[in-house]
Amino acid sequence: GSDRPMIILSAATNCGCTTVDFEREPVQPGAEAGFVFEFDSKGFSGYQLKHITLRTTLSKQPFTLVVIGEVEMIFRINKAEFVPE
Repeated sequence: GSDRPMIILSAATNCGCTTVDFEREPVQPGAEAGFVFEFDSKGFSGYQLKHITLRTTLSKQPFTLVVIGEVEMIFRINKAEFVPE
């Protein structure tokens, strides 16, 4: 490990369907920091694999998180069959 605080400089995703929010304050060695990502599954189904690439002050090389999930369709509404009351 490092004895220096870490700062997340940037976070990028491989898809516009995934967003990332992270703390921009320095993280002290041994401490934890908040990190949130959201995946908008609209238009997706089945197995999904997304990448989140982080750049930090501790390394010149980026760090990539791999997120794997399964999108299940619960029901589908066909607009042609939908009749408002």
